[in-house]
Amino acid sequence: MGASTRAAEQKRAGQIQQVPPHGGEPVSEAEVDAVMLAALRDAQVRPEFIYAYQKTHRLVTEENAQYLTDEELAEWDAAVDEYRRQVKARRRWRR
Repeated sequence: MGASTRAAEQKRAGQIQQVPPHGGEPVSEAEVDAVMLAALRDAQVRPEFIYAYQKTHRLVTEENAQYLTDEELAEWDAAVDEYRRQVKARRRWRR
């Protein structure tokens, strides 16, 4: 995806946050992700959970975990662990 396409999607995502699109073009998955990521960052969600959302396309909470399969929860946990390993490796590399 080019920089201009990304910028256009981010602009439209900002508009979607302000006014729900009625009768317009369907909202793309990339636009939904942009809105969701902005909301997660605004809410100061921990970065490993944002990373896991990006990897799994789901957001696991105490309230919804009971509705997910063991495989879905394992995928989420693996993504969180992967982020933490990457951060730990970066810290070691910087020393």
